[in-house]
Amino acid sequence: VTANDEGAMPSAEGKVNKEKIYKLERADNDKISLELWYRNGSDYVAKVTGEIIVPTGSSEYDGMLADNVAFAEKVGAMNLPEEIMQFSYDEVKLDNGYVRCSFAFTELDADNSDSVEMIAEFLGLPASDGYFKLSECEQYLQESGLQLDYEH
Repeated sequence: VTANDEGAMPSAEGKVNKEKIYKLERADNDKISLELWYRNGSDYVAKVTGEIIVPTGSSEYDGMLADNVAFAEKVGAMNLPEEIMQFSYDEVKLDNGYVRCSFAFTELDADNSDSVEMIAEFLGLPASDGYFKLSECEQYLQESGLQLDYEH
């Protein structure tokens, strides 16, 4: 990237202090909470945090568990510091059990296109040229049934 190209790059300056929280909760305790964080005045997502819970007995359970195991291995292989990419999952094997994953992916508006691509594959968020555009992510989440729960 040369100095001339920087105008096209999303801003990675300033504090990440704005957030939009999207949630989906179904009657069977299937829950998704996804937080898109961004910098004031930026059109790009700087950080994605959230939690996904799929209850035992759900048709998505086995796929979710397999996805979590595979994604945890990918995250481990990238060997990034925990402040940049944090991912964990746990499985509770009870009648009312669940598989739950929690994540925090940061520095996404810096030049971390490898991370963006991997996260896009895992969460389904649409990536544009190695970044997450806020408006595109919001549209995707709304079309997926998640509702804007909180905006700051």
